[in-house]
Amino acid sequence: MKQNILTIMIFLSIIIGIVGCEKDENTSNNTDTAKVTNLEGTVHFYSAVQQWGIAVPEKGTYDAVEIFLPNNLEEAYKKEDKKVRFSGRRFNLSSDVNSGLPVGSKYTGIELSSIISQ
Repeated sequence: MKQNILTIMIFLSIIIGIVGCEKDENTSNNTDTAKVTNLEGTVHFYSAVQQWGIAVPEKGTYDAVEIFLPNNLEEAYKKEDKKVRFSGRRFNLSSDVNSGLPVGSKYTGIELSSIISQ
């Protein structure tokens, strides 16, 4: 009897562990975050998403560009071709936002913590 109870408890522990470790698909696109510091980029208006963004070319390449779409960009920085240096917390956007972009480019969300003109 004790062995049956022990077996059931182990089985339930495994099931609870598996269920507790599953990633929530509804939040996975917005919760994957990472801090970025002192990135240099150029501000542009992206008509495909109707939003201002900051283009940051990937070092060592000639065509890979990460386009940061800030959710808190101040009006003073919303100027075409403005050079900036910024820091903040990046987060992934839904994959459909990136459809239609040239190969090597991608949109990434960012909550800016600092931004200055270059």
